[in-house]
Amino acid sequence: MCRQVALTIGGLVLMASVCFGQLDTEPNRLGIYCDLVEYQAWRGIYPDEGISVYIVLANPTMAEIHRWEARFGIIEGSPWLVAPEFTGGGVNTGSDLDFEVFLSEPITCEAATVLATVSFIMGGIPNMCLYLSGIDSPEISGGLPVVWAAPDQPVQVEISKVFENGVGAVVSDLVPVIGSRHPCETTVSTEDQSWSALKALYR
Repeated sequence: MCRQVALTIGGLVLMASVCFGQLDTEPNRLGIYCDLVEYQAWRGIYPDEGISVYIVLANPTMAEIHRWEARFGIIEGSPWLVAPEFTGGGVNTGSDLDFEVFLSEPITCEAATVLATVSFIMGGIPNMCLYLSGIDSPEISGGLPVVWAAPDQPVQVEISKVFENGVGAVVSDLVPVIGSRHPCETTVSTEDQSWSALKALYR
């Protein structure tokens, strides 16, 4: 989703990493996107503004999905979360941001298969760093999300990332500055927050 470009300003050549909207082209890539048209992984937003992001499996190699699991992580930010909606009337049996989703009917796969919509209202912190990871359930481990191509056929899928630290999408009111690093690029996973902790901020 990112490429290096050279910008010439006042005779100086500056290298900048530019992120753009594009559905991951690799097979079986689970990502977070801010829209379902250009598949942007970044969106500017004002405090207290509402937004929805989408968990999308790009280019699935299976025909159907019968079940899936992944952790939806928020490393930085304090949003007011609204209950996620799972495609196909899926039911989440996981806790907090661990999505362990069972489907009454399998989802028919497309090039961009939407698994869930997660909505929230931006809190006071202007930058929100979102990521996906595995849950390491007793059934299958390895740190990656899992989809079931059949009731007894789990398949681990790779994760689409904006930054090398694993951040997959950014919601921010910051305008990127050439030569500077975005907070989501340098934040660490130890700052991860649970859904319960986030909801407690607004009680």
